[in-house]
Amino acid sequence: MLLTLALHHPACAEDVFATQMRLAPLTSGQWEQSIEFNENNFVDSRKPYFGGETKSADLTAVGLSLVGTKNDNFVDARWFYSSQEEAHFLDVRELSHDFHRENYNLYFGRHLEEWSQADSFWRLGFWQPRFNWDKFRPSENGLTGVFIQPDLANSIRLSIFVSPIFLPEMGTDFREQNGRLVSNNPWFKTPPPVVDLFNRYTNVNVSVDSPKTSDVVFQPSLALRTEFRAENETWFRASYAYKPMNTPVVGYSYALQTLPTTTVMQASVEPQFNYHHILTLESQLKAGSWAIVPSLTYDAPQLKAVPIEWIAQNMSPSLLGSLTFTWRPEGSKRELIYGGIFYDWSDFPPDRGENAQGETQFDLRPLWLSAFRFGFDRSHERPGGRELGYGIEGTVDPRQNGGILLSQVRYKWDRHWQTRAHMDVIGVFSEASNSFSASFIQTYHANSTLGLDVSYVY
Repeated sequence: MLLTLALHHPACAEDVFATQMRLAPLTSGQWEQSIEFNENNFVDSRKPYFGGETKSADLTAVGLSLVGTKNDNFVDARWFYSSQEEAHFLDVRELSHDFHRENYNLYFGRHLEEWSQADSFWRLGFWQPRFNWDKFRPSENGLTGVFIQPDLANSIRLSIFVSPIFLPEMGTDFREQNGRLVSNNPWFKTPPPVVDLFNRYTNVNVSVDSPKTSDVVFQPSLALRTEFRAENETWFRASYAYKPMNTPVVGYSYALQTLPTTTVMQASVEPQFNYHHILTLESQLKAGSWAIVPSLTYDAPQLKAVPIEWIAQNMSPSLLGSLTFTWRPEGSKRELIYGGIFYDWSDFPPDRGENAQGETQFDLRPLWLSAFRFGFDRSHERPGGRELGYGIEGTVDPRQNGGILLSQVRYKWDRHWQTRAHMDVIGVFSEASNSFSASFIQTYHANSTLGLDVSYVY
């Protein structure tokens, strides 16, 4: 569905497990360049709950990608143009150089590391930022800075990340128009034009007061990871970071303006990038073709104070538990069965501010609340360098009262031409009221899509 994931990174398969899978196609020491075309159709666009006339029923994109490694330079970047949004996008997963020395590796730039396998598997974005143009299949990006990996004992691996700068998560494009925030992309949640304020329906004019670029970018980060590995691929990992959160915490200031015939709320959206402490403990238990990874993450946002007259998003510390598994036939790299369970023990406190309503005005931060996932992916080689692949992944979240099904069929015609067709379905199980109305599935349950990707590698 997402152009920038095209055929090189199928989100239903191995890419969700190891961010360093990028190294597999890069061993030739050459760049791989491609032209890519993508067409999406949102099948529920005619239904009233889709998002109104501002949302496009189709998204068409065309772009270029560059993936490869040469002389210790790693590049995985894509640019594309979305015609319905009339906007350009740049997705940089990796752009780094390895200053390899006898006793250590030193990466400089935007670099992908596996700080938490569970965070990558569930596509949470707590550790590394996501390129979130398509929230079904977000692309995981690396952190930006200096990565030091000293050589220790064969069974011990240490990684240290330090950076004076911060690059946040990227998402959909939007614009201000006649007092509203609008976007043609259905993955943008448009603020309502009318709110219930003091038991009266009040029109809203919205603008965005974006922080200065320097205030966002020049924020330091620190992360540490220690990993103990056994010969049979069993390992234990502890990762800790103190860094800005990848997504902003949103609040808005407002004032009521009385006009001759009505009252209007003038609201200014105020995004803030707050720091958080994040700690992950996880281990892989390997037995034959099976690998099981239990994981536990504690995340503690450090929210900045806001004026009492604002209405601002609130967050409490999160405790996230995950247990995932993979199974591969012995010696096979073309067949994979995987799955997992996930639970978020977070509290979801009410919004901050003296006039905050009982129901939150903002999207919940976690993508999943309680989830069960099962997936399968397989590929077959054909004569003449052709290849057929297919995959399906289903995730159910009872607390959100819904689920997601991602499916794809991909075909490599020769060393140049590749195609992928996919059907991504999201929906709720019933129309009963749900206490998590601001959750991902409840918010975007109209965004089921059919899509086709075509790429030419040269």
